[in-house]
Amino acid sequence: MYQTLFTAICFFLLGFNFVVGLITLFMYYLYNLKTYKYYFAYLFFTLISVLIVFSLEAKMFKDIKVNQFLSSAKDTTGVLLFFSRSYFCYKSELAHDPSHKKFEWVFYLYGSIVILHTFISIFLPSFVLEYPIYNVFYRGAIICISLSLFYISYTQLHVVYFRYLYAGSIILLIFSLLGIWNSTVKQSPLDLQGFLFIYFGIILENFCFVFALVTHIIVTNRRKRLQNINNRKQLILVEQEIQKHTTQYLGREIHDNIGQKIILAGLSVKHLSMENLSKTMAEKVQYVGGLLDETLVELRSISKSLVDQQIANKKIVSILTLRCKEIDKIKPCSFVYQEKVKNLNLNYKTKIVLVRIVQEFSQNNSIKHSGCNKITVDLSMENSALVLTLKDDGKGFDIQNPAKSFENGLGLKNIKKRAALIGSDLSLESAPEKGTCLILKIPLKNYE
Repeated sequence: MYQTLFTAICFFLLGFNFVVGLITLFMYYLYNLKTYKYYFAYLFFTLISVLIVFSLEAKMFKDIKVNQFLSSAKDTTGVLLFFSRSYFCYKSELAHDPSHKKFEWVFYLYGSIVILHTFISIFLPSFVLEYPIYNVFYRGAIICISLSLFYISYTQLHVVYFRYLYAGSIILLIFSLLGIWNSTVKQSPLDLQGFLFIYFGIILENFCFVFALVTHIIVTNRRKRLQNINNRKQLILVEQEIQKHTTQYLGREIHDNIGQKIILAGLSVKHLSMENLSKTMAEKVQYVGGLLDETLVELRSISKSLVDQQIANKKIVSILTLRCKEIDKIKPCSFVYQEKVKNLNLNYKTKIVLVRIVQEFSQNNSIKHSGCNKITVDLSMENSALVLTLKDDGKGFDIQNPAKSFENGLGLKNIKKRAALIGSDLSLESAPEKGTCLILKIPLKNYE
């Protein structure tokens, strides 16, 4: 019975090790996880151990010296596989927390014992077999070192990935102790019973490693997605900062340079009107002077809008009211602004985002595309969120149509990007011939 069970577990372990080994190589090259080469070494020594023990139990070799060498080597490969896995755990923890460098002396001690035992097994195999007390001493030393390594791993249990590795280590330790107990204290005549315990523990440990691997992939991909989101946010912030400085520069140039030239041209026209001109020519000169005055007023308004100083210094209610009045003068539809909040203090980034979203929705979307007759801007509070509602009575669109979705239709990509900068929730409602409604909800914590 034991022979059949041992054979089944050996073949299953060999196949399972092969699969886990492929996964380990995949992680090593795809994610550049250098620590996984130590786990691959652990799988390799496990493979060698299984082959050695199986060949001994199956009596595949008749030569006494070969069997004697394999008998001493089977214990050596067992020590090497445990060392490889422990070193893998240590390197993984060190990559996560560099302060674990202080525990490296434990592995120097561990490695020294492993190397010493390996040389003794190779060059003095009879010593290992004839003096059982030697096995007791070196196994006891390894158990003590393993307990100290468990304590080191215990400090990393706040990371889910290391919880699975720690669980695998516990399983491996328990089944290894059962195997040692079987061959020493119990002194079972069947040596394969002890290896049955150890190999069964290795199988369960490999399952824990696979769970840890899946967790690592999920966490790594999530971290990459968050990093990409943060990078995009930073890029948008830089673009907005550049845009802000550019528009402020244009505003000052319009005010200081072009404005002064228009004033000079206006003075020249007025001076020209004092000359002895015919009535027709005087009317034309007066008309040109009026156009120059109107142009100067418009340029000053544009200059003030571009410089954006009023956005930094005024309340959001006053800014939106002014912007709505400005848009109301140039559009072919009525503009309604409603607000239900007073004395709301917002930071500059939040205010500029709200202003730009109102401008984008009103000028570029509703007026340009929807053919609306009325635009409503509503600013209110809902629970612990500031709510900006933008609505028009234009032709709307089919929100289910991929060609005119939120991502592609009505030029709303910029609105979505700006809304993400202030951590707001954005929703869009629209239907053919029923207008479009955009709702922006900003949590209280984002503008306190």
